[in-house]
Amino acid sequence: MNTNKSTVFLFLFGAFLLFGAFLALFIPKGALILFVNDYRHPFMDVFFRYFTYLGDAILCLILFIIFLFIKYAHALRILLLTGIQTTLVYLFKHFWFNNLPRPKVHFDGIAELNFIEGIKIHGYDTFPSGHTATAFALATLFALIFYRHTYLSFFLFMAATMVAFSRVYLMQHFFVDVYMGAILGVLSSLITYKSLEFFDKQNNRGINNLNGSLANMKWR
Repeated sequence: MNTNKSTVFLFLFGAFLLFGAFLALFIPKGALILFVNDYRHPFMDVFFRYFTYLGDAILCLILFIIFLFIKYAHALRILLLTGIQTTLVYLFKHFWFNNLPRPKVHFDGIAELNFIEGIKIHGYDTFPSGHTATAFALATLFALIFYRHTYLSFFLFMAATMVAFSRVYLMQHFFVDVYMGAILGVLSSLITYKSLEFFDKQNNRGINNLNGSLANMKWR
């Protein structure tokens, strides 16, 4: 893996950061929610209702089990990533920004929102979006692992972005929630990658030193 070669994904995420910063700073917090809610479509209701599950934490468990039988190192990366990302989101949601209202509560008595039937709409702990964090964390990790596949990086970024949009479309989060979720997801992947890269380097260095010591002993 090489972060320097994951240019497509990182470039797209950089563009997302800039555009998202503009929306977060200059567009009122609930404006995007109201706009999306006014232009819902039956097909999109069904599509995003199920597509949003790509940001469910259970996907990490499924991928972890799958990669146990394909490549153990990748399974380890997914496990560490899940732990880091879950911890960061939990701290933000339940300690640093505890009990912040979601759109349902925020607009109660102010504007009438149209919710999709059959979906449980949460009322609090809106910041950040855990689904978005999971989607971007996994997308970033696989973009780093399979950095030679340019089209895959593009697909992964688009999939993660659509998960983020689904959280707004389903009235579960504000844009600022998914924006921060994306940042935490990418950050979690970079921490995971760098941590294991450092461990690999230290391990290889130890093996090389041991081999060198054995070689010196042999010639003495």
